[in-house]
Order: sequence, then structure tokens, then C-alpha cells
Amino acid sequence: MTPEAIRSYLPAYLNASVLHYREADQIPDSIMFLLSPPAAGDLNGKARFRARFAPLTDAQLNAIRAFLQYLHDEHAEDYPTEDNGDEALKLLKLWAGGPELENKNG
Repeated sequence: MTPEAIRSYLPAYLNASVLHYREADQIPDSIMFLLSPPAAGDLNGKARFRARFAPLTDAQLNAIRAFLQYLHDEHAEDYPTEDNGDEALKLLKLWAGGPELENKNG
């Protein structure tokens, strides 16, 4: 999917995941994957990540943060990490600061 398509469909995916979590099946997992930054040395992955998310407005970033907060509050057990945390909280902390994106819009 192109960066534009991801930004276009992401609101619907977020809504479906929150309103119909169980029925959404793999959609929340796919969103979590999309919102996860690439490995430190993956320059192509970093460029794709920036292309997808740098154009987001503050309101759109807040919607992503709210989604991650919802997953942490309501479904953390579905996203365990090796350190007994949850992936939603890990991503929420990352997205709370931006994440590291260039060309942020207001």
C-alpha cells in the first residue's frame, strides 16, 4: 500500500479496531506492525516510515496515540513483550514524542 493509501485508510482501520476489536481480527495487529519503527540500520525502512507518517497532523497523531492507549488499557494481554510489558505501551511511549518524523504538520 502506498503511504497515501495508508494515511487514507488508517482512520477506518483504527475505528474498526476500537469499535469491533474481536471482529477486526488481524487489523489491530497490522496497525501495530505499521506503527512500529524499522530497525536502526534499516535506512530504506526509515524512509518508508517517514513517508507514511511525517505528513500526519497533530490531530491524526493524537488519534494514533488514543488507539495505542486503548490497546494498552483494554487489550494489553494480546500484545505481550519479552520484558513482561505490552507492545501497545511500548509504541505509545514512542508515539508520545512524535515519533521521530520529519516534516510534521500542524
